[in-house]
Amino acid sequence: MGAKKKILYLFLAVCFMWIVQPETVSADGGIRVNGTDILQAADHTIQCGSGTAKYDPATKTLTLNHAEITGGNAGSALMYGIQIEEEGVTVELAGQNLIEAYWGIGSSNPFLLKGIGGGRLTILAEKNQFGSNPSCGIRIEEGGLTVQDANLQITVSNLDQLFEDPNNSGVKDQAVSGYGLYIGGGENLIRNSNIVIDMPISSGSDIQSTGINAISKYGDPNPASLTISDNSSITMNSADGGIGVSGNLKISGSRLAVPRADNFVISCGGNLEILNGSDITAIANRGLAVGADANITISNSTVHAESTELNSIICNGLTVTDSSKVTAKGYLPAFYVVNDTVIKDSVIEAESENKVGMYCEKGNLEIEGSEVKSTSNQSNRGGIFVNGNLTMKDSNVISPGGSGASGIDVSGDITITGGTTEIGAGSISSGNNIHIGGIITSNGVPSYENISSNNTNGQVTFLDADYSAVDEAVAKAKALNKADYINFDAVEAAVNAVVRGKDVREQDVVDGYAAAIEAAIAGLKPLPAVSIIEGADQTFVIGKNKGVTIKANGDFSKFVSVSVDGTEIAKEHYTAAAGSTIITLKPEYLKTLTAGEHTVAIHFTDGLAQTTLTIQEEGSGNPSEKPDDPSEKPDNPSEKPDDPSDGTGQEPPKDPSQNQTQKPAQKPSQSQGNLENSPKTGDNTPVVWLLTLAAVSAAGLAAGKRWRQ
Repeated sequence: MGAKKKILYLFLAVCFMWIVQPETVSADGGIRVNGTDILQAADHTIQCGSGTAKYDPATKTLTLNHAEITGGNAGSALMYGIQIEEEGVTVELAGQNLIEAYWGIGSSNPFLLKGIGGGRLTILAEKNQFGSNPSCGIRIEEGGLTVQDANLQITVSNLDQLFEDPNNSGVKDQAVSGYGLYIGGGENLIRNSNIVIDMPISSGSDIQSTGINAISKYGDPNPASLTISDNSSITMNSADGGIGVSGNLKISGSRLAVPRADNFVISCGGNLEILNGSDITAIANRGLAVGADANITISNSTVHAESTELNSIICNGLTVTDSSKVTAKGYLPAFYVVNDTVIKDSVIEAESENKVGMYCEKGNLEIEGSEVKSTSNQSNRGGIFVNGNLTMKDSNVISPGGSGASGIDVSGDITITGGTTEIGAGSISSGNNIHIGGIITSNGVPSYENISSNNTNGQVTFLDADYSAVDEAVAKAKALNKADYINFDAVEAAVNAVVRGKDVREQDVVDGYAAAIEAAIAGLKPLPAVSIIEGADQTFVIGKNKGVTIKANGDFSKFVSVSVDGTEIAKEHYTAAAGSTIITLKPEYLKTLTAGEHTVAIHFTDGLAQTTLTIQEEGSGNPSEKPDDPSEKPDNPSEKPDDPSDGTGQEPPKDPSQNQTQKPAQKPSQSQGNLENSPKTGDNTPVVWLLTLAAVSAAGLAAGKRWRQ
């Protein structure tokens, strides 16, 4: 039994060691670097020029440290610089690395390419001499590539040479093509990385080179997607195509610059999102600059798109928001949107060489709080053409048309509210109703003549003028106290000149009302200051019976009124007397004021006197203050007068010798003055204390005599 147990334990230990041992290449796996399987190399390390390539099977990490992968000393061309057949591999870049091969890095499975401390990789790929397969900087068959914290320089060259098709002798084609990054399906990510791709531009009409190509894997119905984020920068100095993605493309907080693409710059089979401060430059020759089969969303970003022969931006639906700036120039409509377009709080410039600047094929166009300029270089074309409805709110739009042409042509309704719309020598036309509530100008001059509906049932309505600026100016005037100014009549005249009920065609007149009121307010001259002679900055305690008197150094004959906190008070609340001018605010009125500081103003025809008055609740002020009237002095429970009664409730009989009607004479030297504040001296010692002291002394003498006896 013991031997069997030992065999069993040994078997289990071997199984455990087999389970936990580092994973090595399977029959179908392998990682080849510079043509050598690194899993079979000593210490999993291969010398690559002056640097090394080292693989850690435990973490599946291949580290390139100043590696130079060029095909060996013989200079033989490499099909792959690095070939990865393992799953879950990470390729780390340390220092400056170089790969020269037809395929720089090729992988059958998803992998991570990661820079360490600014690690860099330069890939030089030339045309493939092993057949018609395209050359690639990085090629991944099973999508899922992640490039993180890396610096890549990819150059693909010699793709424009002709070769003879073996199936059609004598015929030469330009079938050789190349890619900077070729990705087969999956979700792919470029994060915080800097990638520069240089590729040749073909001399023919075919797309021969593409910077980044992410397509669906063969037989996989799911499209590939790509996200470029976290301050990444991608530059393609030249290429036939820029970025092609069969699914969604998202560019967030990153930069893409393609200043020269012979065909397209961005071609997206799904949705395209450009977000979070991204900056896109997309200039194409023969094809589209930026295109998406689904929707394009641009938020808080800058996009500059140009196409020499086609549209600069084309998509199913377009949304531009959050202070974005989009410039689009195209031979055909710069903006070509199949369905709805929404532009909010952004700046748009669309210019077409041969058609209208902005074209909505089926949907509606909504512009709000934006600056939009849409033009055509053809005199018989306009700026905006919409087959749905057009709504413009609080926006400045320039959409001119030539003489006899529509600057704005809409099949549905047109609603313009606020802002200014410039139509040049053209017109505004609609297939239904038109509601104008903004300023329409023709070559800078307000004009409402060339506005019409092509529908016999359509109506052109001019909305009410905007009086908001007038209302604000009137409210500002009403908040002022006319008695504080010499020339307030000018403000009153400007306010009285306002005529209500005008429509938007007279908006300039309405704006003139507001400007006149504001100018009159700005020109107000305050009354000269009159000084306060007596009674400045007083405090009134609620509960007092007397009022507050203020004496101003103003001519009483020129006295006009009294105001408190800018509001004139009724004459019944104060008295006014000459000498110079004496104003007394009555206590009944003062008790109605709230506790705190108030401004009292005395108005004269030739001046203004002002001071502050503080209202204080009874008992909240200085406790040493005494009421002015002794009858108002509150009782002090600790100082109640002696009870004159004898305990029975009856007063003791008065001495008939005392004259109750005559007060005893009192010499000035015997005046008590303020008993509460006068210092107490020995002269004020009550007689009763002296008698008590004498009695105690006598008792002490008697006790001493008895002790001596």
